[in-house]
Amino acid sequence: MAVLKWEDGARQDMGAVIEYIEAILHRIDPDFFNIPEEKLAYAKSLLSADAADISYQDMLFMQTLADAGAEYGARKSGDGLAPPDAAKIARLSAWLAQTEDALFRAKSQGGA
Repeated sequence: MAVLKWEDGARQDMGAVIEYIEAILHRIDPDFFNIPEEKLAYAKSLLSADAADISYQDMLFMQTLADAGAEYGARKSGDGLAPPDAAKIARLSAWLAQTEDALFRAKSQGGA
């Protein structure tokens, strides 16, 4: 476990991704992205804390959400939903990767 500390931009970007995923969850191919509703609700609950204990699996799931938001956001749906901005998802993915590295990989390699 590690302590995740949100940066404001990352929190907002993840919030937008989660909101979008909630709206399209019924259309997401479960063989491509495994997004159980209870895990989605848990990820959403993490947004309300300035700092939260998370596992490596939680970090991977948040990256899955960002990837699903990017994949389905790039598709033409015709349902009138506005997907999160691709640049914001890219920024979020970069932040998640840096955070994952700082929280989990650096520790396992004798760093921080």
